Amino acid sequence: MIKNSLNKMDKQNKYWLIVFFSALIMGTEAVLVKLSYAGNMSMNMLVLFRSVVGFICFSSAAIITKKHIFPEKKNVFRVLRAAFFNTLNTVFLFTAYSYLPAGLAILFFYVSPSFTIIFARLIYKEAIKLSRVLAITVAATGLILLFWTSAADISIIGVFYAILGAACSALYNVFVGDLLDEVPVETYASTQYLFATFFYIVIFAPMGKLAFDFTAGGAFWAVCVGIFATFIPIYMLITGMRYIGPVKASITYMLEAPTSVILAYFVFGDTLTPVQLLGAACILMGVAIPQIFDMVEAKKHIRPTQLNL
Repeated sequence: MIKNSLNKMDKQNKYWLIVFFSALIMGTEAVLVKLSYAGNMSMNMLVLFRSVVGFICFSSAAIITKKHIFPEKKNVFRVLRAAFFNTLNTVFLFTAYSYLPAGLAILFFYVSPSFTIIFARLIYKEAIKLSRVLAITVAATGLILLFWTSAADISIIGVFYAILGAACSALYNVFVGDLLDEVPVETYASTQYLFATFFYIVIFAPMGKLAFDFTAGGAFWAVCVGIFATFIPIYMLITGMRYIGPVKASITYMLEAPTSVILAYFVFGDTLTPVQLLGAACILMGVAIPQIFDMVEAKKHIRPTQLNL
């Protein structure tokens, strides 16, 4: 029993690290999106590129790992439900990027963990732990400090889209977390991005919103969004979420914000003020809090003498 408890704790820490590094990689998204926009890539074409690349990558992974590309009939509705909210999340967040500086869009988007806690409680009656509330409070404080200097650039429309994206992201996290015991990552993600591809074509094509006047550079960065800000981090996220749950994964994903700020500094020359550095430190602390609480809780059930057996 003791050995099993330790093994479970080690396994959860391992998968938390997978989500941790997934968040760092996902931190490239804001920069890659901005680089793509600089190549005359429209938001509509970018999300379409992203979904096509995502489908190709995940369906290839499904074939290589000998998984089904499409889910069993009994799981189709649940898979499409999660895919729908993920698709809306992408549209709203990428639209927010066009109205707000990347960092500010991420700031408002990261009310998502708070939505996740609320939806997980309402839909699945998941308990709200003190460590989660404390982590979100500390990390939210960090986010405010991190982007405080951007307050004058606020666009109400951009904020509205970012918060809508956050709510859809939270619903996605809750619903996909309910699927992972039954549907392989490769199967779910393949269906998700195929759904997104058709969704964008059906919505944008009749409106004449799919413009092909982007540059080669814009296309290159759009493909990078599909690989480095979609396939790799989402594969890691969904794999890790299976073991640590949607709430803890959402809190950990707050690391995306300071990562974006650091990359923006190196790519665009954006400077970091002392206040912003303090904000990044708060976010890191917020990510660490649930881990510390969980480790302490696990050790409470193991006597020191037993650890030496």
